[in-house]
Amino acid sequence: MPNVVFVMTDEQNLRGVSCYKGTLCQTPSVDRLAAEGVLFERAYCSYPVCMPSRAAFMTGRYPHVNGVRANGLTLPDREASLPAILKAARYTTALCGKDHCFSHQARSRVFDYSLTAMHFGLLDPIPEGFPAQAKEANSYYREMRSRLYSPFGNEVIPYPPEVCDAGLITEAAIRFVERVGKSPFFLWLSYPGPHWPFTCPEAYAGLFPPDRVDLPPPDDLSQKPRVQEVARRLLGLDKATEADFRKIISLYYGNCRYIDDQIGRFLARLRALALEEETLVVFTSDHGDYLGEHGLFHKSPSAYDAITRVPFIWRWPGHIRAGERRPELVEGVDLLPTVLDLCGVPVPPGVQGISHAEALLGSAPYRAREECFCECGVEGRATTLEDLAAMPLPEGPYSEWALGASGGADYWNGRLKMVRTDRWKLVYYRRGEGELYDMDADPWELRNLYDSPDHQDIVADLKERLLRWTIESEETLPPLRGSSRQAPGG
Repeated sequence: MPNVVFVMTDEQNLRGVSCYKGTLCQTPSVDRLAAEGVLFERAYCSYPVCMPSRAAFMTGRYPHVNGVRANGLTLPDREASLPAILKAARYTTALCGKDHCFSHQARSRVFDYSLTAMHFGLLDPIPEGFPAQAKEANSYYREMRSRLYSPFGNEVIPYPPEVCDAGLITEAAIRFVERVGKSPFFLWLSYPGPHWPFTCPEAYAGLFPPDRVDLPPPDDLSQKPRVQEVARRLLGLDKATEADFRKIISLYYGNCRYIDDQIGRFLARLRALALEEETLVVFTSDHGDYLGEHGLFHKSPSAYDAITRVPFIWRWPGHIRAGERRPELVEGVDLLPTVLDLCGVPVPPGVQGISHAEALLGSAPYRAREECFCECGVEGRATTLEDLAAMPLPEGPYSEWALGASGGADYWNGRLKMVRTDRWKLVYYRRGEGELYDMDADPWELRNLYDSPDHQDIVADLKERLLRWTIESEETLPPLRGSSRQAPGG
């Protein structure tokens, strides 16, 4: 039974992971994980928003099934989760960092130890023996919350990296593995960054100068579903300049490197404790960030690769083959069944993900998905451009008003679902709008072919696949009694 360390960042665009995109931002610690394990090149989260995506990772079940269909909804008690299953299998369990999945009561049940954080420092008291400046730095994080969003990413953290958020989370994780010793453990090492606010410790603020950052190609949102232009205006991004974009990407990359260095610090301690070969490490992010793609930052109701495609790296020295890059389509719901199979723990009924355990161990070929799926948005009528005429709009990018708007119903109303095949991606919106992209010819997803007469057969085929998935992925719990032909799982 291996130890399991599940490393998750928040809102990480793949341009901030150098083993994926190879941009200005360099992440040597994650690159080393990839060199020593298996990297999945086309992994997709189940929902490009924090809580629904995390719940899907933790249950192996899609958001429309597990009940976490939006931020603000914690995982229902009826759902079997990865830490709860492993705890029942006599693992010692811990959460260090951002939760945004479990209720307070559930967290105390499924984790033997937790030190929680959000985007403005630790939520729990600073433990005894932490660095002397930790309390002061954490107070600074909380005080800065009221001013950081406006103007657009205007602040760095004037404290040493070890007492900023990722440093304290890493310290807690190191102390946990030192204390737990050789007993099997599950650690969710969950960093709140590089999610907005766009900032980083002072030592990292100048690593990737704004004049050197890579800007994505421009996009014409007039050819896209209107909710994307609505999001751009609600966040004031229609008023942002190229200099704004460069500054934000520079700070974002600095935060990515800061987190990467902290991951490296943790992995070095794991190695020093002679736990490396006994420990399965999985690295991913709950979703991405537009990072300037399509004229946007943060996330909003869409299914672009910028926010739905995530890193997915698996390392277990001596067991998982090293240095392999896999092209298969994989999903966040695959985490739970794969981890449980690698740990020799039974997978519960109702799980909808696919286990890649045998393939990772080299004892079977990979199961090639014909398609993968994602969903986003909540019930309610989506805000239109006409609605904006009657609304106050921000004076500049990420004003205080815009911050409030991004968490409200005006921003998230309206649902969509996505299907991605080897070549094509279809996104279908509740009110009939759609997107179709040739991912081979158009990886930045700039040319919407949904209404192209030459592509209607492809649209029809993908709509049928989306409908079939929607039906087949409906709830299967509790199991029906007395049926010998009952389909297992989802």
